[in-house]
Amino acid sequence: MQVNIIQNYPLNLLTDIPDFKILNKKDNWNPNQIPSFSDSVFFTSGISPNISHEDVFVTNVTIDECTLSNYVNLTASNHILINSMYSRLDMYENSITMANSLGNKGYITMINATIMSTKIRNDGSISPIIKPLYSYANFIENEFTFGPASLFNLPIRSTINLINSNCTTSDKSTIYNEGSTIMINSEVKTFNTTIILIEQKSQLLIQRNLELSDNSSIRSINSTIIVSGNLSFRLSSNITIFRRSEFYILGQVHFEPLSLFSSSVSKIFITGTLQTNGIFDDLLGSIFVNGTFDFNNSGHFENSQITVNGKMNVFGFFDGKDSFINVIGNLIAHNDSTIYCRNCEIVVLNGIFYVSQLGQFIISRTSFVNSKGIYIAMGDTFVQEGSTFVNKASMTLNSNVFLTDNTTLSDKVSINNHGELSMNGANKQSINVPIVNNGTIIISNNEIFMYKYNQTKGSFILNGSSIISHSPIDIFGGNMNGNGTINGGIFNNGSIGSNQVNQFSIHGVYNQGSNGILTMTINSLDSFSQLNISSEANLGGTLIIRINQDLLNQATDNNEDINFNILNFEKQSGSFSNIQFKYFNPTTQQDVPEPATKNECREIKSRSSSRSVYVLISNNCNDDKKLAKGAIAGIVIGCAVAVALVGVIFHFREKIFRFSKKEKVSNKMKSLEN
Repeated sequence: MQVNIIQNYPLNLLTDIPDFKILNKKDNWNPNQIPSFSDSVFFTSGISPNISHEDVFVTNVTIDECTLSNYVNLTASNHILINSMYSRLDMYENSITMANSLGNKGYITMINATIMSTKIRNDGSISPIIKPLYSYANFIENEFTFGPASLFNLPIRSTINLINSNCTTSDKSTIYNEGSTIMINSEVKTFNTTIILIEQKSQLLIQRNLELSDNSSIRSINSTIIVSGNLSFRLSSNITIFRRSEFYILGQVHFEPLSLFSSSVSKIFITGTLQTNGIFDDLLGSIFVNGTFDFNNSGHFENSQITVNGKMNVFGFFDGKDSFINVIGNLIAHNDSTIYCRNCEIVVLNGIFYVSQLGQFIISRTSFVNSKGIYIAMGDTFVQEGSTFVNKASMTLNSNVFLTDNTTLSDKVSINNHGELSMNGANKQSINVPIVNNGTIIISNNEIFMYKYNQTKGSFILNGSSIISHSPIDIFGGNMNGNGTINGGIFNNGSIGSNQVNQFSIHGVYNQGSNGILTMTINSLDSFSQLNISSEANLGGTLIIRINQDLLNQATDNNEDINFNILNFEKQSGSFSNIQFKYFNPTTQQDVPEPATKNECREIKSRSSSRSVYVLISNNCNDDKKLAKGAIAGIVIGCAVAVALVGVIFHFREKIFRFSKKEKVSNKMKSLEN
């Protein structure tokens, strides 16, 4: 094998290098000798050889205060030693260097070159200065150890590939990348304030494992980091990305406590998993969560844009300011966590925003809109001054809604519902801000305090609930129905009741305006609507009484009059301006025409001293004014003054019963008239 070593002083084609000979004088070179695998080569001061034609296979190579240039393959079965800060190994043109170990106290420069299958110990600096432009450096199946104050330097538009290699840096080492690419397909560990610095549109590609410890850091300036493997930050290590950098997490990124993630004017894309147990800060950045973002400690987001298309778990304190949050996937505030936003805009577009039982969601001067998604609050929601809280889709409030604390009441903010809002809390709830309903609100089996309730359209449904109202419940439009207790007043200028049996107890004043409608349904002898008012009833508008058509025949089988108390009160003023009777099919619940009769009772007068409105189903009239069996005989409104309903006329198409005890029935009607 021929080895051509071209020196800087006149001598050509030196072919043999004796064992341990110091090559500092040209007389020591013997062109007639051929090197062997057992030879050790020393390059010292005064010698600057080039290995340019043939591969060199030796045992040891030592470079001492000179430069060795390699253009082919240099292989040492034992070690290569770059012995001082003035020593240098230059690798060019697809050259390959291999050794059992490579100890470096000087410099290594690489231009389109490869170091492979080598244990690299860097005790000074390793500087793969890659030139000209667009060149690369490959490190294949190596083990790196960077000692104190080491430097790993990549200039503009170069590429370094760490392939199936293990790399450890420590003691203020620096990996510097400017306009270049580092690809890590290996195991890389850093210790003791090591810095990986990439800037000027550089790329750091992590395909396997990069672990930073002991105040180590990654700094990205206008560059790109792509993690398809694992990136770990331990023991106060940190990453800083700013000035239009991009960070792509395709694999897993993990931050232990005391670590720091800081970004500014940059973009973060999470399609894998990001777990932060340290501090997370973002300024003027964009965060896209398509995978999983586990936020386990605390963080500050200012002028940020956060899009949660995957899953974001908040286990700590999330502090947002002047930011936009778009929830398309799942955003969860877990127990003992808080999501706090000031001057923000939050839109739940198509996902789920969930607040756990011991979690909190606080907004101040913030717009929150549940547009097409789901908001579920098992924990408390705080809607502070200057905020808007709007539901256009599905919302569940199973805990409290406060202004600033559990005692302050305010009209400066409100809950605006245009969708479906459910309240199903197992414990007592407090809603200390007004509710404005234009959708559907369902309250089930719980006790709830409401500061104010205003409804212009939609539905308000109670399922066995008890409501304590600080102000009267205002039904200006829409409908209220169900079963429950209202500890407060009601103003009804919309509709209360439905085609089902409704039962309400009102511990306050009931006011019904001229446009108000009260619908009472009588389904059977034991099942009928009731409105019980402990105070005053100021009546107006319309009363609709719906009666099961089968009840007419059922009521007269026993040949007795039946009373249905549908409205009870302490005292009463005003009266219904319109009273309507309707009949319905119990199977279809649809209205049907009133029954026909041949015997007419054209005029009924009634009196009562009770404080109620009740429906009387009687068997007949007196001898002069017979009434078909099962017909509606009258409605008696009882109060301090007897009120008679005059002109209630019923038309029947056929006689459905024949009276057998005229004397008894006649006496009953006389007693009513007296």
